[in-house]
Amino acid sequence: MTSDGVWSWARRVLFRFGVVLGVLFAYPFPLGYVPKTESWAEVVTRPCDWIVRALAAAMGQERPLLVMTGSGDTRWSYLWLLASVILAIVGAAIWSGVDRRRLAYPRLAGWALIGLRYVLAFTMVSYGFAKIFDTQFPAPNYMRLDHRLGDMSPMGVLWSFTGASTPYAVFGGLAEALGAALLLWRRTATLGALVVAAVMTNVVMLNFTYDVPVKLYATQLLVCAVVIAAPQLRRLAIAVLGGAVAAVPPRPRGSVRVERARLGAKLAMLAALGWMIYQQYDGWQTYPPPPGPLAGIWSVETWRQDGVEHPPLTTDAVRWRKLILDGGRGEIRRMTDERVRIGATVDAAARTITVAMPGAGDAPPEVWRFEQPDPTHLIIDAGAIHATLVREPEPLLRTRGFHWIQEFPFNR
Repeated sequence: MTSDGVWSWARRVLFRFGVVLGVLFAYPFPLGYVPKTESWAEVVTRPCDWIVRALAAAMGQERPLLVMTGSGDTRWSYLWLLASVILAIVGAAIWSGVDRRRLAYPRLAGWALIGLRYVLAFTMVSYGFAKIFDTQFPAPNYMRLDHRLGDMSPMGVLWSFTGASTPYAVFGGLAEALGAALLLWRRTATLGALVVAAVMTNVVMLNFTYDVPVKLYATQLLVCAVVIAAPQLRRLAIAVLGGAVAAVPPRPRGSVRVERARLGAKLAMLAALGWMIYQQYDGWQTYPPPPGPLAGIWSVETWRQDGVEHPPLTTDAVRWRKLILDGGRGEIRRMTDERVRIGATVDAAARTITVAMPGAGDAPPEVWRFEQPDPTHLIIDAGAIHATLVREPEPLLRTRGFHWIQEFPFNR
C-alpha cells in the first residue's frame, strides 16, 4: 500500500481473487457448521455438485460421487478445488472490470478476515472437542489390539498411537480449542492464528506421512491460519527483533444500530459454538459404547461343528482361532487368520449373544447361548457350533500404565 492508502494493481486483483476463493471455501458457512443445519447445507450446496459434474464432463472424466465416506481427499473434493480456483479467477476478472475505479478495500478486508476467523474457529472447536471428549481418537478396542502392527494401515497406526494415550489426545484438542477461542476476539486473533498454524502444521504433516485422507482440507485450514496472521507478521517480526511497534488501533465504531447488530451477531455465533460443544459432549456420553460383560480376547480351546471336533489346524478355514467381543461389536478370527466383523450384543441375564453376521441381509440375527464357569472361561453354543474358550490376559498396552521413576527403559 502506498502512503496515500492506494493498493497496487496486483494487490487489488489478488485480494479479489482471495475473497472469492475464501467465500467458496467457507460456503455455506454457518450452515453445516452449526448443529441441526446439516440438511439445509445439503440443499444449498447442490449447485456445487452440478458445477463439479460439469467440470468432470468437460475433462472427460467419470461423474464423481458426492457421498460421505469419511475421506476429504475424494475425486469430488479435488475437482471442487479446481472449480473454485477457476471460479475465483473468473470472479476476480469480472470484479476488476466492474470495480476498476476502487483503489483499496480496507473495510472489506477487515470483514473478510472476521469471516475467515469464525470459519476457522468453528472448525477448530469441532476438531478440538472431538479430541477433548475422546471421540475422534478412542482407546484401541480389543479388535484393534489383536491386530499385528504390520497388518495395520499407516492411518490405523496413527489412530492407535494417539488413542492409546488419552492425555496426549486431549492435549492436542486443548491446543486446537485454545486457538479457536483466541480467534474469536480481535485483539487476540493474531495469536490464535499462530496457535492454529502451529497445530495444523503438525496435523498436515501427520496426514501426509500417515496417509490420512484429510490432506486437502487440513492444508486449506493451515492456509487460512496463515492468511489471518499475515497482516501482522511484519509487526511481530519487528517486535521479536527488539524494534518498536505502534499499538493496534482501536476498532472503528459504527452507529448504535450497527453496533447492536454486531453484538447480536457475536452472541449468536458464541451461542452456536456453545451448542456445538454441547453436541460433542452429548456424543461423548454414548461413544464408544460400554465394553460389556464379556469384553475381551477369547482364544478357542476346543471347537466342534455338527458334533465333529476340529483340531487347531492353520489350514482350517472354518474353525475359530479367537472370538473378540467389545461394546456391541465383535470379531471372529478363523484359523487361517481371516477376520469376520460381527455385531454382538450380550445379554448377561439371559446368557445370550445376539449376533449380526456380515452379508446376512434381512435375515434375523443369530442367537448364541453361553455359559461362563469362571471369569476366564467361556462356553458357547451357536447352533451347530460348540466352542470352549479361555480369556487372554489384558494386552500390555492397557496394563503398563505411567511411571515417574524408571531405572531402565521398558520398550517392547
